[in-house]
Amino acid sequence: MVRRSPPRKTLDERSFPVRMRIENPWKTCGSLRWTDAEVWLRENIGPGDFASYGGYVMEYHFRSVGAAQAFLEAFPDLSLADYTEHVGHLREARRHRKQEQASSEIPRLPHWD
Repeated sequence: MVRRSPPRKTLDERSFPVRMRIENPWKTCGSLRWTDAEVWLRENIGPGDFASYGGYVMEYHFRSVGAAQAFLEAFPDLSLADYTEHVGHLREARRHRKQEQASSEIPRLPHWD
């Protein structure tokens, strides 16, 4: 049986405790290029202290909260990929809240005088 090592992204997800998802800047701020962000990260954070993955949203993995904060401060036009206001998420949140309320209601026991 052939054993394969896990993909790099899986290893990075296990290794880096701080994760950030950033909306694609080509859609949010046209002046920033990803190469600018990558160069900044290598020069200021260090190649072993972050990982990045592209796609519909950019994912950044950091070893510390301070590194993630410094990155956001260096690129203030970036916006987090926060989709909690989307209908699907709101619907799921309402369903979860109803379940919590139902489970927190304590049934009344009969009172014996």
